[in-house]
Amino acid sequence: NTSTPAMPDNFTVSGGSNASTLTWNQVDDATSYTIFWNTEGEVDANDSPITSITNDNYTHSNLENGSRYYYKVAAVSKFYGTAILSSEASAISLPIFKTRKPSMGIHML
Repeated sequence: NTSTPAMPDNFTVSGGSNASTLTWNQVDDATSYTIFWNTEGEVDANDSPITSITNDNYTHSNLENGSRYYYKVAAVSKFYGTAILSSEASAISLPIFKTRKPSMGIHML
């Protein structure tokens, strides 16, 4: 098929420790995906690209904790190149805190 790939839908981003995890629905006729991102919002095709993604998910790592990252994803086809960008999604990269169980001290009376 040589039609322009559709815009990826159900695009979500969740923040983790020094990372953002991105997921979207697979697009028919896409040979790969490109993610565009920035830290200001209003992402467009002139922002930083992450190219040649072949799955419908991606983990963007080595991010600064406490910062918000904004993303859009686009399907790429062999015939049409980068198609329409998805809606924008964002997440804050946050450290993972480990909690300790309270100790069960034994008190002798």
